[in-house]
Amino acid sequence: MAEVTREKDNVEELIKEIEERKIKCEESTISCQTKNIEIAKLMESVKVKEENAKVIMEQARIIKDDVEESVRNNLDDKKIKGMQAIMNNPPEKVKLIVQAVNCLSPTGQQQSNSWDGCKILLGKPQQLCDGIRGFMEESGNGKSLRMTHISNSETFIKDLFRKCKEEGVVSSMDEMPSYIKNKVSQEAFAL
Repeated sequence: MAEVTREKDNVEELIKEIEERKIKCEESTISCQTKNIEIAKLMESVKVKEENAKVIMEQARIIKDDVEESVRNNLDDKKIKGMQAIMNNPPEKVKLIVQAVNCLSPTGQQQSNSWDGCKILLGKPQQLCDGIRGFMEESGNGKSLRMTHISNSETFIKDLFRKCKEEGVVSSMDEMPSYIKNKVSQEAFAL
């Protein structure tokens, strides 16, 4: 009888252990299901962000193509040399555009973002034209941009947008590329 009691106790211990493992297994299953749901949500979020990034990249490509075409068709070192006459006191919008370009280091040589740095940049018209024309080529300086370059340039573009909006020549940032493109073909004093 003692042996039966001992076996009964062993069976009860095994049943208790099985129940505990069953509970742990169910908890693990629930945890896995929760993680799978979280992963699915993250994957959906990533998919949405990827789609948004594709749209933004396409918009940036269109703007880049427009600017490159405008540069090819309108920019030459004679126009840059023509700006030298007004370099000491240029119109505010000219300053903002040149400062935005300067932030991107089109010649590969970083100048200060002040107007004095821009004067140095404009003092080398052929080098500036060549740098802008080849900016996005495989060996161009656009391939080595850092986020700070873009952020600094964006600050000047936003200032230009505020100024243009105050003057009523644009009403949204989307209009800025075509506004700048149209102005690039004009002499600097017309901006």
